Amino acid sequence: MKVDNKSDKFSFIKIVEELQGKFDKVLEYVQNLKSENESLKVRITELEREVEMLKRENEELKKNGIVLFSGEEREELKRKISNLLEKINQYL
Repeated sequence: MKVDNKSDKFSFIKIVEELQGKFDKVLEYVQNLKSENESLKVRITELEREVEMLKRENEELKKNGIVLFSGEEREELKRKISNLLEKINQYL
């Protein structure tokens, strides 16, 4: 592309600078999203570990004859946990 006069050169440079600024903002936004995504993955892993721990604890209590929740309450709790994990996974 040949630019003939100073005004055209200035306009071209200005457009390139604006594009660079926009590119920098997009790059920063993408980097922030990646960082947030990694944080969410770590949090999901923590929550999944906690769910497994609670399941094991609940099984142990059931083995010992101690029942903290009725069957209906357990099912409701399972639904809530599943919904929570689904919501978290949507953000990934």
